[in-house]
Amino acid sequence: MAYNNITGGIPPQFGNLTQLQRLDLSFNHLTGEIPKEFGKMNSILKLSLTDNHFSGIIRLEIGSCELLEVLDLSTNRLNGSIPKSISQCEHIHYLNLSNNMLSEKIPSEIGNVVQLTELDLSHNLLTKEILSESQSLKNPQKLNLSHNRLYGSIPNTFTILPCGIDINLSFNELLGPVPPCANFINASIQGNPGLCGNATGVKLCASQIIKKKNYLFHHKLFLVIMLPPIGAVLFGFFMCGLIAYRKQKKSSPHKPLEEESGDYFSITSFDGKVVYDDILKATNDFDEAYCIGTRDLAYTIVATEKCDVYSFGIVALEMIMGKLHGELPTLSADYLVLENVGYSRIPLPSPQVEKQVNLVLNLSRACLNSNPQERPTMRQVSNLLMKA
Repeated sequence: MAYNNITGGIPPQFGNLTQLQRLDLSFNHLTGEIPKEFGKMNSILKLSLTDNHFSGIIRLEIGSCELLEVLDLSTNRLNGSIPKSISQCEHIHYLNLSNNMLSEKIPSEIGNVVQLTELDLSHNLLTKEILSESQSLKNPQKLNLSHNRLYGSIPNTFTILPCGIDINLSFNELLGPVPPCANFINASIQGNPGLCGNATGVKLCASQIIKKKNYLFHHKLFLVIMLPPIGAVLFGFFMCGLIAYRKQKKSSPHKPLEEESGDYFSITSFDGKVVYDDILKATNDFDEAYCIGTRDLAYTIVATEKCDVYSFGIVALEMIMGKLHGELPTLSADYLVLENVGYSRIPLPSPQVEKQVNLVLNLSRACLNSNPQERPTMRQVSNLLMKA
């Protein structure tokens, strides 16, 4: 009969349904009080009246339903206290009275309902301390007492409960330390400014802060005491190693250069005198035949923009003629012609290529002018070659 938009009140005659086991009138628009005649329904197992508009108190007669397993009266307008007679329902495992206006203390007798697995009393006006008889519950799974006016400390009996319970005590007026229990590490206990401890949503207790400061102090003191001797020992090892290394270096015979690597330009084995002697042999005492272009700068000592074209002339001429600069008999215009090119096996080029070769020869001869001022600049040489 749930979700049917039923209005009005529940007739007292429902109490005559003594063989009825399940009654679900949730999510309707029922009003009035819950009939005391419900206490006559001796066979009822499940009673759900959630999300209606019931008002008044929860009748003591509800305790007469001794076989009741599920009781859900949540989201109504019920007021008054929770009746102690609920503890007579020994088989109840689900009890939800949330979102009402129930007040006063949570009856300790609820702790005697040992089969209770889920208890939701949230969003009411309940006051005073949390029940300490919860340790009697055999298999609790969910306990929600949030959004009430409960005050005082959390009972230490919570530490006896099995691990894995979903506990929500948030937004009350609880104070004191959170019990050292695994169930409270991730429990919902925020909104209780007076609570403290090693749990999510609360501050550390004063004793824990002092203990933490003492730990940090002793840790720093340990470092201050131990670091100097440790440093001294490490420094001693370092000095011993250094002394042993230097003794070994002094006692090791020096290997001659000839036995070392043949790489003249290696940083670890470079010997300038040996390299210089080898260069003298390779160039026949710096014979002019082995010079490439830069001798002009060596003779004049003056660096000008015409020095680079002299080098270009030397290299270009040697490439075209097939001979080193020192091997050429003369640099006259009569000699620097295509017929004297040293690559005799190469066939004569086309007229266009011949014209370009002659241009390079003439440019090379101009770049080698004995008077640097009469030589072309490298920009002029580049422009002429690009136009060819």
